[in-house]
Amino acid sequence: MVKEKRWKDAKEFYTQGLGALSRKVDASKKATVDEKKADAKPASEEEKETERSEEKKVEEALYVNRALCNLELSTSITSNVRGTS
Repeated sequence: MVKEKRWKDAKEFYTQGLGALSRKVDASKKATVDEKKADAKPASEEEKETERSEEKKVEEALYVNRALCNLELSTSITSNVRGTS
C-alpha cells in the first residue's frame, strides 16, 4: 500500500496491526497465568525474551510506518490547501 501511495489504507492497516499485536500480548499474558494454574511446562525465559524482542521490533515498525502515513497525509492536505488558495 505504501508503494502505491495509498496512505489512508496503509494507515488503517498499520493501526489494525497494532491492535492485533496488543491482543496477542494480552493473550500471551493470560496463557502464562493459565500455565501456572495448570502446572503446564512454561516457556523458558530465553524463549520469552526472544518473543518479546520480536514483538517489540514489529511494534516499532508498525508505529514508524503509521507515522509515515500520517506525515504523508498531512503533507498532501497542506499541499492541497495551499494549491487551492
